[in-house]
This record gives sequence, structure tokens and C-alpha cells, in this order.
Amino acid sequence: MTTTTDLDPGTGPASRPTGPPLGFPDWTLAARQAADAVPDQAIDALWRALNYLSAAQLYLLDNPRLARPLRISDIKATPGGHWGVCPPVNYLLAHLGPLNAWRPADCELIVLHGAGHAGPSALAHAYLTARCT
Repeated sequence: MTTTTDLDPGTGPASRPTGPPLGFPDWTLAARQAADAVPDQAIDALWRALNYLSAAQLYLLDNPRLARPLRISDIKATPGGHWGVCPPVNYLLAHLGPLNAWRPADCELIVLHGAGHAGPSALAHAYLTARCT
């Protein structure tokens, strides 16, 4: 790991890392390329779509694409899961997508989360991206 030494007031010289530890890839370039290549509006649109699909799985029995106006009969009497975890998981998935596209050579970005509370997020992401990662 590369370090720089600065005078840290109160504690003397301090070392802080400036790059990845030896043997680990540097994701800095990938993050920069992803940020430059994908506009914030696209990430926000994906996040909103993931949120909608997650909510539709939890609360709707029918008509998730809103092909017609919603009816009372379209709504589940009892939600089929937990909404609270979906928006933050969807936010993470939306932001990791571009980073995954620009990842360093010979690296993989694998998101591992349980199917329980985050199940609707995983299914919505798989549906929109056509992959189960």
C-alpha cells in the first residue's frame, strides 16, 4: 500500500493510504469512467424504475404495467413483503451498474444479498437489466 506522511496535529506524523493495498485492483479509474459515461439522470431513472417495480411486486396483484387505471381488485389485501429495505438497495444497484460496466480488467463486481427483504429489488434489477447479478 502506498502511503504519504503528514504532520497530524496532536498525534505526530500520521500515515494514510493513497492507493489500494498491494494485490488489489485500483477501482479509481473505473469509478471516474462510469461517472463520466453515465449521466446522473439515467441513474436516477433506473432507481425510480427499480422502486416502482419493487412496490408493484409488494402491493399489486395485477396490472403492474398500468395498462389500465388501477382498480381496488388490483391491490393486495396484505403486502407481500417489506418496502423499507427496497429503496436503499435499489439505490445501490442503480449506482453499481455503471461501475460494473467499467470495472478493471480481470475483476468482477458481484452483489450478494438475501432474497428475503431485498427480494423485490433483486427481481426488479434482474427484470430491467436482463441479468441475475
